[in-house]
Amino acid sequence: MDGAIRMMDMVPPGGSFTYDLPMQDAGFYWYHPHMSTEQDLERGLYGRVIVRHPDEPRVDCELPVVLDDILLDEDSLQIAPQDTDHMQLMGRLGNVLMANGRSDRRVEVKAGETMILRLVNAANARYFDLTLEGQQMRVVGTDGGWLPEEVPVDHLVLGPGERAIVAVDWVGAPGDELRLMNARFRLHDETASMVEYDPLGEGENPVMRFVIGDEPGTPTPMVLPQDDAPAAFTGEEPIAHTWVLDEQMEDGIVTIDGQSYPDVPTVMVDANVPTSFVIQNDSEMHHPFHLHGNRFQVRSVDGAPPLFDGWKDTFDIPPFASVQITSELDNPGEWMVHCHILEHAELGMAGFYMVE
Repeated sequence: MDGAIRMMDMVPPGGSFTYDLPMQDAGFYWYHPHMSTEQDLERGLYGRVIVRHPDEPRVDCELPVVLDDILLDEDSLQIAPQDTDHMQLMGRLGNVLMANGRSDRRVEVKAGETMILRLVNAANARYFDLTLEGQQMRVVGTDGGWLPEEVPVDHLVLGPGERAIVAVDWVGAPGDELRLMNARFRLHDETASMVEYDPLGEGENPVMRFVIGDEPGTPTPMVLPQDDAPAAFTGEEPIAHTWVLDEQMEDGIVTIDGQSYPDVPTVMVDANVPTSFVIQNDSEMHHPFHLHGNRFQVRSVDGAPPLFDGWKDTFDIPPFASVQITSELDNPGEWMVHCHILEHAELGMAGFYMVE
């Protein structure tokens, strides 16, 4: 049910296919095609899936938000063609930011009310570095589950494909307009030789606006489900494989383990055995690395612990960094791994791992 061409046939024009799969893990997910992905997602072919935990927090106001950017032509009427090799290697960065398909999204909220925002980054290549004016964001969940306790943050970075569940207790007076702002995020190491251009410029840009209404709201205590908390791995789990990510910009090549898809060797691992992997980024560019089929926990980033001890399926691998992850591998099958900068996956930064 993975939707990738190696495992199943594509749904033909005018045809249909019924996906039948168990929803194993509570969390905030999304779906999209894996054929001409960088083109179809730019046009908006994706959607959201919420899998609820029976004991998850219930609040009066919950808002899923799909974050995206699109690159419009000079007349701002049509999506611009992807017509340069530079754009393919860099990933497509848009000149319009959107929340749930609109560039002018405004939502009315109540002062004092607790809102849960479910955020997903559906952009081709843009990292969102988010702040919420005058408000304290508290991360309560990640890609594939709830955190054991909330983590207050001043800003939140989401790479392409990543999700976060965020709680906000709104503060303000009626009529106040509070903007969700996105800061410039550089995709390359500061010493990189690659010239990096963002059509939105170097400063901050609003993604959407929240307006405080006249009626007050009531805060909701965050009681997070503890039976979905991250597993207590021992640190002695075997390292099954090290995926090495690299780029040859002069040749327009991106690789995993020195090869481009479909020549990347399949990694074989045992099911239901907690297992670690290392993702080593030998390039000067950030890569959001995505595993299909099995969630994992980030154990270390260059030896340091991650900010969130939560379940993930996508995680940023910084330039020249090494990240260790551990998975329970409780979902057998043949699954994709790939960079979630869509142009990079299309260029060949993709492979498979077999859980059996």
